[in-house]
Amino acid sequence: MLKNYTFPKERVFTFTDAVFSIAITLLVLDIEMPSYNEYAETGFSTSLQYLVPDFIGFFVSFMVIALYWKFYLLISRYIKEFDEKLLSYNTMLLLFVVLLPFSTGFFVDNFDSSGPFTFYCANLVFIGLFLYLITRIVLKRAKIQLDPIDAQWLSFRALWAVLFWLLLMILSILWDSIWVKFFIPVIFLVQFVAKIYYNNKFKKAS
Repeated sequence: MLKNYTFPKERVFTFTDAVFSIAITLLVLDIEMPSYNEYAETGFSTSLQYLVPDFIGFFVSFMVIALYWKFYLLISRYIKEFDEKLLSYNTMLLLFVVLLPFSTGFFVDNFDSSGPFTFYCANLVFIGLFLYLITRIVLKRAKIQLDPIDAQWLSFRALWAVLFWLLLMILSILWDSIWVKFFIPVIFLVQFVAKIYYNNKFKKAS
């Protein structure tokens, strides 16, 4: 039987951080700078107006990647080592993180269409899914180290991201409307409220 190898977590964390940072940097490259002729012809305000979808996509994806990265940092505190399974999930997570600049550009270049937004949501579903699978493994292995309420909060946060983008993906398929995109801030609002709830729960239990 083959030996169950483990991998140095410091190198995995360094590589993961690098991928997150590259992906978050690539987002800004999808914002096409107006040419001199376009700027001279249309003026400052009109030039920026054309770029509104690009900036929306940039800010949303920047905040989403930052949200996932912050959560990854929280979970990584409880990772003692990477085995084959955990490293595979980590690799798949990074695959879809790297894909996000493309899906963001595809979405903002076709802002009025539902198909590219559905693709964008699917990308985020897979990022959330593999982060959720990593979370399940990590929490199971770190059960003794974790306060039960902390574990509940981390589980909720991981699962909520998957369910939110899945719901938004389904809505974009069933309801071909630009207004679906304006539900995106709900993910940040619910997480903010949930954090307050679990903080209060922790204080009552202390």
